[in-house]
Amino acid sequence: MKTSPRSSLGSIADMIGYVALVLIAVVAGFLYFDEPTPPKTPEPAPVAPRVATPPESRLDRLTRLASSGDVVSQRQLGQVYYHGMDVRRDYAEALKWLRMAGGKGDMIAAQLLGFSYAYGHGTKVDFSEAISWWRLAAGKGDEVSSFELARAYLDGKGVEKSESEALRYCRISAEKGDNEAQLFLGYFYYEGRIVEQSYADAFFWFRKSAVQANPVAQDFVGIMYRDGRSVPVNYDEAIRWFGYSIAHRGGLGCYSMAGMYRDGKGFANDEAKASEYFLKGAMLEHADSQVELARRYLAGKGLVADPVEACAWYDVAARKGDSDAAVARDGMLRSLSTTQVSSARARSDALIGLIKDEKAARRNP
Repeated sequence: MKTSPRSSLGSIADMIGYVALVLIAVVAGFLYFDEPTPPKTPEPAPVAPRVATPPESRLDRLTRLASSGDVVSQRQLGQVYYHGMDVRRDYAEALKWLRMAGGKGDMIAAQLLGFSYAYGHGTKVDFSEAISWWRLAAGKGDEVSSFELARAYLDGKGVEKSESEALRYCRISAEKGDNEAQLFLGYFYYEGRIVEQSYADAFFWFRKSAVQANPVAQDFVGIMYRDGRSVPVNYDEAIRWFGYSIAHRGGLGCYSMAGMYRDGKGFANDEAKASEYFLKGAMLEHADSQVELARRYLAGKGLVADPVEACAWYDVAARKGDSDAAVARDGMLRSLSTTQVSSARARSDALIGLIKDEKAARRNP
């Protein structure tokens, strides 16, 4: 059967149309899928590892703040170096910062500057300069500086001696609660020095100081109960207060307690116990206890007689400035043999060493 030319042409046209459609689709596909690739986002540069900053120390912080002019920090930094708080004590460095704070009127800085000049801490001793700083601090209400002014007027150090000014500053300090000033004021009334004698006033101030753990004041309260001065005689109370004094390392309290055993007051007479307390007082550098202990070794009272030990204790007291002990020692040295003299001197050195060691142990338990 013959195919008509028209039909052939139609087939060819259909094929051409089909091919054209395919080509159009291919081109469209390329156009659709061949879009330009967007640029890649650059990767972030590597971050350097963070190094932990060490925390600022208290000393560094204080130094930074003090250097910026903060008066409290200047005073605290001065205190740190003055007392050697977690640093090596450095009076010169302390003085630098305390002067800055004291110059701005800081009370505690002024107080410490007074002590620096009074005792030559970081500077030469200058009592006049010490007085000027203590005046500044006392004027701002510092009871410690008021008491130091009282002592200065009493002794005439850095100022003209004046008992009336000494009493005035002592009373100011005592009324503000300083236990040393209270002790002194009590003693003035007890002895009738500067003021009219009054055991009632003496007891009042001694007790105020005693309840603040002042061992000397505690002993005086005990003495007043023992002797019935402004209070009824009460040996139990006396012994109680002597015990408090001893607990606070009061050599005077040991001496008084020894006297209670020696005299049979509150206890049966016991010379051995008395000697035991005299020894405790002697080891606490109480000169009267040292002298009494020497006498007891010489007489064999409450312990075995030992002239070498007696001479050694006289020497210990003499080397601390007791003139009566020095006279007794010199008399014994003339009566002892050469061997005994050498032994007494060696024993004295050993006792002084023991006393120093015990004192250091108490400071650094």
